[in-house]
Amino acid sequence: MKSNINWVFLIFGIFLVLSCSKKNKRIVSPSPYDVELNQSKMEGNLINEKSTKNISEISAVYRVVTIQKTGCYGSCPDFEFILHSNGHAIYIGKKNVPRIGRFKATAKAGFILSIKNEINQGHFFNMSTIYPSNERVIEDLPDTYLMVNDNINQIIIRNNHAAPTELIRFQNKIENMIEELEWVKR
Repeated sequence: MKSNINWVFLIFGIFLVLSCSKKNKRIVSPSPYDVELNQSKMEGNLINEKSTKNISEISAVYRVVTIQKTGCYGSCPDFEFILHSNGHAIYIGKKNVPRIGRFKATAKAGFILSIKNEINQGHFFNMSTIYPSNERVIEDLPDTYLMVNDNINQIIIRNNHAAPTELIRFQNKIENMIEELEWVKR
């Protein structure tokens, strides 16, 4: 049974990696989104947390963050959340969550900027890709898969338990931010 579960996680991990945008993609020039906002030519396009502009007006589209929580034998939430740089968000609720099914939402620019700032300030690209880092996962515990992308680097982190505080804090922030969006059933 344990061997079958390991195969399932291996196949899921491969699927998750392949379904996300290219791993460790490199870009030659910076995204217009990453241009410093205090430049005089950007004043007309200034976007801050209170802006009503949609980020798609100045950004190339890529996945910024994906979080997937797997179920457990109890009442653990089981869902997937995908946020693109243009503000398009997808939520798939599977069980033990308030929304069951596929939903879509559009995030404002400040929402995206807040997450991008967290990614830039975090040390995600220096973290292990699995926690606990000794890879001794507890099969009965749910996993949280987190993919972060800064439009240059991408990492997928599997958190079963014993993850760094910074990673847990970011995962919790994303889960709280999910509730701020206005979801529409697809």
